Amino acid sequence: MKNVSASSNEELHFPVEWCYRIVVAAADDAVAARLGEVVEAFGKSAKWADGLTSSGGKYRTILCTVWFDSRQELEDLSERIAKVPGVKFAL
Repeated sequence: MKNVSASSNEELHFPVEWCYRIVVAAADDAVAARLGEVVEAFGKSAKWADGLTSSGGKYRTILCTVWFDSRQELEDLSERIAKVPGVKFAL
């Protein structure tokens, strides 16, 4: 799958499987549970995986793969993920 940001002008064909790369504070042990609650409340199931930890150990990445039926769903969940406490940013 080609990685294209949700705000890009490149065309995505839906339904699409999207893999978020979510950078979080490494010391925040509860952030993964909060992210899971947000995705579940949105009505989606997800595949979760741990990504890399920064060289200084301050940040880590959580990978979240979700199927979307429309661009609006993708953008709405992206906004909700970005607002989760402990999330620095999501790609």
